[in-house]
Amino acid sequence: MLKIYHAQGSRSLRVLWLCEEMGVPYETAEGSFFKPSDEFKAVNPLRTVPAMTDDGDVRMIESVAMMIYIMNKYGPTDLEVKPNEPGYA
Repeated sequence: MLKIYHAQGSRSLRVLWLCEEMGVPYETAEGSFFKPSDEFKAVNPLRTVPAMTDDGDVRMIESVAMMIYIMNKYGPTDLEVKPNEPGYA
């Protein structure tokens, strides 16, 4: 299951929105800039938000890369724009 480290006002909202739209189950955990938990620091020593794990094996810290990963692993979805579609660029 996806675990998304989220902080209000951060780009993690993109990832949460995508999961909601696709119906992908996930859980959230606080990703605090100022008082990071030991768990958060273990997942992301840079302490940037968002951060994400998938089944504990995959760790990611870039929101757009997370979205691409989710669309590819848990898709297909009409939300994904393919390189051959108009407007891809």
